[in-house]
Amino acid sequence: MRRLAARLCVFALLAGAFALAPGAARAQYPLWVEDPSVLADGETALRIGADYARVGRGIELYRFPSLYWKTGVGGVGEGIIVFNLGEVNQDGDEQGWDIESFSVASKLRLHESASPGKWDTSLAFGVKIPSSDTSKGVGVDATDFHARMLAARNIGKTRIILNGGVGILEKVTNLWGQDDILEWGAAAVTPIGKRGEVMLELSGNTSSSRGPSSLLALAGVRHRLHNGNSWDAYARWGLTGQSDNVAFGVGYTINAELFPSRVIVVETESLERAALEELLSGKLAHLSDEDKQAIREFFAAEGGAAGGE
Repeated sequence: MRRLAARLCVFALLAGAFALAPGAARAQYPLWVEDPSVLADGETALRIGADYARVGRGIELYRFPSLYWKTGVGGVGEGIIVFNLGEVNQDGDEQGWDIESFSVASKLRLHESASPGKWDTSLAFGVKIPSSDTSKGVGVDATDFHARMLAARNIGKTRIILNGGVGILEKVTNLWGQDDILEWGAAAVTPIGKRGEVMLELSGNTSSSRGPSSLLALAGVRHRLHNGNSWDAYARWGLTGQSDNVAFGVGYTINAELFPSRVIVVETESLERAALEELLSGKLAHLSDEDKQAIREFFAAEGGAAGGE
């Protein structure tokens, strides 16, 4: 009988440190839509990007850094932070850098299908914090609330993602008041090769006091590296002449683990001995003490559950 006394790695516990961990779950940005899947507890993804947008005749917007950070919470949700610095260049006149947007959001998983052809669903909601200097033309210094339902499923190798929800926007033209808008988006993410992805998206929203309704299209690519991190690039353009007329951007996403695992080594010898004693006191309890002792000695001699080396 083969020796059963061996040391095995049984499980991992969280420890306080920050280390790279390849293979974090799907990171959505630069897509507007969010995938309902969530990161495992303690895993995180940080995208650092740079963007250029032409938002009107003679008006250009530069964003750097464009940060998108998310971390898994309990395996059932995510915390999300979006932070952008930007500068408006109008007819060659630079207005100066300032915070364009700062948002805090969360995502709660509602249903995760065990079948790849079924729908996964989550609920996402977030708040945009007023932090912009409107004198520089960057962003809107107002508090906005957004909530949306997220759904996704796989059709073959393609991931289909659907989002729909509402936005409650603080009016910037009046001292009091709000605008209620509908927001929606649909995207398809298809793998190319072993590490590549192609991203296509259509998103939009209804009109408000800040502007008419908009409809945006996006096309992008993502390449995953050996260490689990990834590069992406995208182009986005307005189909109705509203919002950004055209925009380009690149980003680098770092997948990491906030609390890297430390391995606990367990003596399977002790576990096997306990299992044998449970068997002797259970199904084999009818045996005499002499027979039980003979079984213990046999396993000990073979280096098994009850034995030493």
